[in-house]
Order: sequence, then structure tokens, then C-alpha cells
Amino acid sequence: MTIALNLRDTLVPHFLRAFDHSFIAQRSPWGWLRDWFFLCYQANLLLAFGSVAWLVIVRELWRRSGESPRPSHLFWSAFVGGVVFLGVAANGARNPWGLAHICLQPLVLLGLAFLASRVERLGRVWQLVLLAGGTVDFCLGIVLQFAVESFALDRWLAADQPILAIFHSYTLSAFTNLAGKIHNHLGFFADDFTPPPALIVAILASILIVTLARTRPDQPCLHLPQPAPSL
Repeated sequence: MTIALNLRDTLVPHFLRAFDHSFIAQRSPWGWLRDWFFLCYQANLLLAFGSVAWLVIVRELWRRSGESPRPSHLFWSAFVGGVVFLGVAANGARNPWGLAHICLQPLVLLGLAFLASRVERLGRVWQLVLLAGGTVDFCLGIVLQFAVESFALDRWLAADQPILAIFHSYTLSAFTNLAGKIHNHLGFFADDFTPPPALIVAILASILIVTLARTRPDQPCLHLPQPAPSL
């Protein structure tokens, strides 16, 4: 029963199920948002590929299945199903958030490698859809994490709060991680350098513009007539 429930929770995102969310309860609104999205990307198998990438991977697998011989199709179906089942079953404890982060990360990397090999065959529309999903994932899964972890959002949006109030506005897990950082005398880049919000937005916009420029379709090549073969 534990394995069956963990399988369900690994495949079905937490926001589509009803269970106790007290693990991420906190007073910080952006801290709650960070944890909400972090657990989507970390613990759910489909969203670990990306909010849109998992759908594109499923589409390309379906298209590829019609091109591959039956033995190959059966092997990869059994391989993926076996890895998912055994990867979840290897964890004996119950985890209602999902277990994609325990043993299924190699499968995620394999799926993203497969997607990378098919990008040029997707077509312009699907490439833009994939780019839009990747932009959302980058902002909600990476930028938000660093903005909260470095207290950037607290400095920008709640500068009048005392530092202890900021510390205690997050979850106990976050406070424990901060205590470990202080105890081990670790430093973050943002501890010594605090960039203004405008600079952060400009850097992110530049990354997006460069990515859009790199996804432009190549110019069609001019095919010259070949000379007739000599007899």
C-alpha cells in the first residue's frame, strides 16, 4: 500500500490532490510560493522534466514508437516502467509529496537528453511552446529559489522588517538550513554583493533575448544544380 500511494503521489502533482500542506506553512508569502513550486519540480516525476517539457517528451515518444521496431519499443517501455516502480519502491517510508528526487533523477536526465535530440524536429510552434515553458520553469524553479535564499525579496519588498522577524517568517527547515550555514561559516555571493532589482531584471531579459535569437530558424540553403555525371 505504501508503494502504491507513493507511486500515485510521484506521478500526480500535489496541487491535484488533497493532503496536509502544513509542511510548507509559513508567514512569508514568497517563501511559501518558493516551497510550493520547489516541491513540484523536485518531487513530481512529470514536472521534474519541466512544466511543458514532459508533455513534449510524451508526444515525441508516441511519435517515435511508430518509427521504432517492436522489440525496441517493448524494451524501453519495460525499462521506463521498471525504473519508475523500483525507484519508488526502494524508499520504504511514506512521502505524500512524491519521490522523484530519490532514485528517478537519472530517468529525468535521460528524458531531457531524448528531448534535446528531437528539438530540431519539433517545428517552430512546439519550439516556442517549449521555450515558454522553460522560461516559466527558470523563473519559478531557479530565480525564485535564489531570490528567497539570498533574502533579496525581503530586502526589496519588506525592508522595514527586523532580521529576526524575517528569519522566523520561513519554515523550520529553512531556519535549520540557515543555522547550519552560520554554524559552518559559509558565505553566499549575495552576502557581499546585493544587486539592484533593475540589474537582475536586465540580466534575465538578456538571457531570454539571447535564447530567442538562438531559436530562430536557419536561413534556407541555396541548392545549386548538380552537373550531370560523365559517361
